[in-house]
Amino acid sequence: LFGTCTQGGMGNVCATHAACGPTGYCSRNQEDSDGDGRGDACQTDDDNDGVADAQDNCRTTFNPGQRDSDNDGVGDACNGSIDRDGDGWADALDNCPDAQNPTQADANVNGIGDDCEFDLSVRRVEFVQVVQDEQNSVPLVAGKDTWVRVYLDVGQANTALGPVSGFLKFEYANGNRMYTYVNGIAQSIIVDPLRSITAPPDPQPANVDDTLIFHIPGSWSWDSTPYLEIYFHVVGNVIFETNLLNNYYNGPLVLNAMPSLNLQFVPVHGCHSPFDPGGADCEPPTDADFRAMTRHVRKLFPVAEIKDRRSDDFYHPLDPTFGDMYGATLYNQLWWLNLFTDDHYDDMKYVGVVCGDLDPVGAGLLSGDGPIGMGWGDQAWMIRQDVNTHTTLGGELMAHELGHTLLGTDGSWYEFWPAHVEDECGAHGPFFENYPTTDPLGLIDGYGFDGERVYDPATYFDVMTYAPCPGSSGECLQGVDVGGPCTTDADCASGGVCSEDDHCEYSTVGNPCSHEGNCGTGGVCSGQWISAYIYKKLFNEIASMNKTADASPKESIAADQEYLVATGVISAGTTVESRTMHRVMFPAGTDDGPGSGSYSLELQDSGGGALFVRQFELSGRLPTGSPDEALPFHEILPFDPATQQIVLKHDLTTLEIIPISANAPQVTVLYPDGSESLSGFADVTWTASDDDADVLTYDVLYSADGGVSW
Repeated sequence: LFGTCTQGGMGNVCATHAACGPTGYCSRNQEDSDGDGRGDACQTDDDNDGVADAQDNCRTTFNPGQRDSDNDGVGDACNGSIDRDGDGWADALDNCPDAQNPTQADANVNGIGDDCEFDLSVRRVEFVQVVQDEQNSVPLVAGKDTWVRVYLDVGQANTALGPVSGFLKFEYANGNRMYTYVNGIAQSIIVDPLRSITAPPDPQPANVDDTLIFHIPGSWSWDSTPYLEIYFHVVGNVIFETNLLNNYYNGPLVLNAMPSLNLQFVPVHGCHSPFDPGGADCEPPTDADFRAMTRHVRKLFPVAEIKDRRSDDFYHPLDPTFGDMYGATLYNQLWWLNLFTDDHYDDMKYVGVVCGDLDPVGAGLLSGDGPIGMGWGDQAWMIRQDVNTHTTLGGELMAHELGHTLLGTDGSWYEFWPAHVEDECGAHGPFFENYPTTDPLGLIDGYGFDGERVYDPATYFDVMTYAPCPGSSGECLQGVDVGGPCTTDADCASGGVCSEDDHCEYSTVGNPCSHEGNCGTGGVCSGQWISAYIYKKLFNEIASMNKTADASPKESIAADQEYLVATGVISAGTTVESRTMHRVMFPAGTDDGPGSGSYSLELQDSGGGALFVRQFELSGRLPTGSPDEALPFHEILPFDPATQQIVLKHDLTTLEIIPISANAPQVTVLYPDGSESLSGFADVTWTASDDDADVLTYDVLYSADGGVSW
């Protein structure tokens, strides 16, 4: 009579208990493992797993794979003592049979060991358009692309879990579906993540692949504030999760409408320095150059739209990069252009762009022997750069100078001097108050993101610094230095790799840099981004600007009151390098106040009595002390017909006396005389004389719209 081992050698055919091992038990209870009506003792494959009983290491337990982890001849499927993970606990008793956990820790006492208890949930959700902090305090702008970065918690297992995917949809606050408008058409949209991820135990913002990322285009819109419903899960459900009820996030997407940033592009034809006879002029930057630069400004600034207009090419007779005086002169000329141009926007910024080929401009991002940009009030100029091509031809420099025009009225302590974020590259103070202290100085204070690259605060500097600079801690993110010929890696110095074209290549990643040229072939230098601190300041300033689509146009030149328009450049605080005075008709009340500052223009009568006094400061003057730089000024003040002389002063010190002659210069325009229809280039000719025999200089103003703008 034969039976079946039900203890010991499980499933084996037996005649006695001893046949089942030392603790075995032979049962003669007509066992029928597969329930087919035929006893196990008279079948050749009792468990129907395709392995004959004579070779089957678990005769009555289905195990076609015949796995035998401990090689004891008994299959894992019927081996009560198997320990797959080798932690000393048999699988039948192990609360994590596939993860070593000798302590069998089970904090929530649910029968599943902590080391294999996976529970996906949300750590935090980050909404980022340019830069964001851990509190999500950086505001979002309607019309800009938004990336939603979901940081996941993997549960008590504390082990990477993946692949993880999910989806995002839009709802009302009450949970009802919300339609998304795409090109004006209402659609029900579900957004997939950019990619599935392996969720790490400790996700880091510097690693793109540590977060589940959803992209929301700036062109989408909704009829009210959309709520985001985000779901996530392990793909394929191959991992057991203890709680599926927390695999989601719900919260509002708050987008702020912002006015456009309005820019008047002034292409500057640059002339070489008069002290450099061998130098060459350079052609003004093109519309494509300007758009490349403004794309980067739009990327960095809290605006969805930049509206731009183009001036005619502007011929500047001096190299603005050669010295402060020449740069200040260009700044004043941009102010004049702003004054007489009907640009239809009260908040228009005039942006002069000069080619970057003039000496002595250096290759550094914000370095060189002379100035390479200036911004204040409603005017800025900068050079077009060929270095750091990933920064779009000097887009960071444009952002820097435009930042000065927007952040110059936030506090009296830098009311007259463009403030910077303090760095180690020579940016002058005053410095923005309460900017977070970093090492080195000037690093951004949060993680930036543009959908592709993370801008790490460990290596990226704020756009309102001069960093990185030669000797600063900018870092090469990619690039190679190419060395001599080779046939194998052994032919190269330490760290070198023999490339396919048989030249040694040495990685520059991690090397210090001030621009991408320091990083070799294919080099990218960490460069600049924008901090949460500066971004929020810009947001507040731009949000307060005129929000109408078309602001009131400027008045034409023809008006009802005479004003004195005075511009000039003063160096070392007291030396008048240049100045111009014009009497122009403007609308009454254009600028009649007394002003404030340590400089003054005093209109005096024949006896030296004051008829009107206007106080002012130089553009970019420190609140205390005299700067070494040559700095511009420009003022509009009401002109009194009794004025006999104009006195320019610094405090009580007279800098210059400009007499008023009774004899105005006489000018006769010879061509055109008003009867012509002009196009293209034209030679304007005139004669002029002055009864006082003064040397005459000329300004030519022309209008293409009947005198509305000049």
